[in-house]
Amino acid sequence: IHSFPTRRSSDLWVTEGNYTYVRGSVKNIGSRAINHFEVNVKYVDINKNVLDSDFTSWNRKVEPGEAKEFEIKHHANKNYQCIDISVNNYK
Repeated sequence: IHSFPTRRSSDLWVTEGNYTYVRGSVKNIGSRAINHFEVNVKYVDINKNVLDSDFTSWNRKVEPGEAKEFEIKHHANKNYQCIDISVNNYK
């Protein structure tokens, strides 16, 4: 894993019908291009237990200053109380 600065912004978690969607963007705030990254989501209950997780990945170049939007579609669960989002495995 390359230690490369990134940040997420405009994250949004909504339920539509039987699915939950996490939508947002990842911006390259570093000084060199990223060729791959993963956005990971953990679905957490009221007691802070992780009930499930999901991810999406991007395998194309993102230049410094550029952003890439993402969306993760997952089955809805009434026990999901919050989410934890992380950006990992960027290269």
